[in-house]
Amino acid sequence: MSIDSVYATGDDALANMAEIEFSPFSLFGPLKDALKFRTTQIDVPGFSMGSYEVHWKAQKFEKPSGKDETEKTFTFTFRVDKYYTVYKALSAWWQYICNSDSGALAEDVGATTGTSNIRTDIMVHTIDTQGVTTNEGFKFERAWLKSLAGFSYDVTSGDPLMCQVTMSFVKMLPQF
Repeated sequence: MSIDSVYATGDDALANMAEIEFSPFSLFGPLKDALKFRTTQIDVPGFSMGSYEVHWKAQKFEKPSGKDETEKTFTFTFRVDKYYTVYKALSAWWQYICNSDSGALAEDVGATTGTSNIRTDIMVHTIDTQGVTTNEGFKFERAWLKSLAGFSYDVTSGDPLMCQVTMSFVKMLPQF
């Protein structure tokens, strides 16, 4: 790989690269297609299973309970200056879920439709400098926006504007 190909990938692609894709989602307004962008960092939770103790006389041992105790959140960071449309879409989503002006809270699962207006599926996978998928990654089913961090404007710094997002989900499925 030459320096020219590294330069062509963009400033946020000089280290490990991951791409995140939100399934088409009506709340993103004019963005009816899948929302797809590179992240600069993502924290995927590990898998965790519950257990219980079995006691017998003076001894005990542990057995799996079969309960999935995986943390149901993940975080990612992206460049606001490069993906400002993504930031605006996420801000609109947050306002829909929890409107800070009116105090209204969106309904999660509709009583008549059985579907959610605040959840969507999210795919995360790694890519190389040519944009080719190198690992199929994970699918987060029925995810919703839990928090959208602020960011700092600093004219004395040459650093890009970064924003951290926390998502909550129902199920995490490895795709490999």
